[in-house]
Amino acid sequence: MVFGNGELHHLQLDAGMDDLAPARSLLDLAGVPYQPVVRVGRSAETIAQFAHELRCDRIVMGQQGAGESFTSRVFGSVAAQVRQLLGVGGDNCQVLGS
Repeated sequence: MVFGNGELHHLQLDAGMDDLAPARSLLDLAGVPYQPVVRVGRSAETIAQFAHELRCDRIVMGQQGAGESFTSRVFGSVAAQVRQLLGVGGDNCQVLGS
């Protein structure tokens, strides 16, 4: 194994915080309060679990990259997977995204 115990997890957390930097800068400039959170795991499952924990009524997701990947053609987009995991179809939650 290349990484020590927990080292990969910490690298992933640091990378996540780096990815949030542009959004954090915009929120800071606009004076919008926020709490940055990074979770490590499979995208759809992690998003759905976190949204459930926070009792979110709306999730807004952006589009990553251009075009449709093979994975999204086979499994559906991450937004579609989150909708399915949360059982979205009624009024319990709204997932906005591709």
